[in-house]
Amino acid sequence: MRKVSVAMALFVVVLGAFMVGSAWAGSKKPVTLDGTVNAHGSKDVSKKSSASLEIEMYDFYLEPTYVKVKPGEKLTLELKNSGKAQHTFTSDALGVDKQLAPGQSMKIKVTIPSSGGTTQFHCRFHESMGMQGAFYTKAAATASKAPTTKSSSSSGSGY
Repeated sequence: MRKVSVAMALFVVVLGAFMVGSAWAGSKKPVTLDGTVNAHGSKDVSKKSSASLEIEMYDFYLEPTYVKVKPGEKLTLELKNSGKAQHTFTSDALGVDKQLAPGQSMKIKVTIPSSGGTTQFHCRFHESMGMQGAFYTKAAATASKAPTTKSSSSSGSGY
């Protein structure tokens, strides 16, 4: 009888951990991205007059994964690699590709396209493993990976 109780308690703990770990699975993500997405939170900076945002890179997700912004908004991003592997913050649409070693941080400036919509970002090395996210102006859109006609410089300065 004791073995059954221990087994049942273990089952409940494992089930609870699975449900907490898959919280995004049951909830609606604000935008659609192609491929796997390891979702780790959202942030709304669309109501701030001067937007600054920290994006942490872990092994293998970006936090926050989804960022609500205003069209044409100028953002200062503080990128932090909190993982144990090399990571990049890459956005073809924004003309940004910055590589960070484990423990490294850097600030960059980007400008969200004035046309609005959804702009994808990812780690160039680990995108296929779900390390991607998006800036978006309206929920329920699909992200663009392609460069826009009016994008930021390749240095990511954008201003």
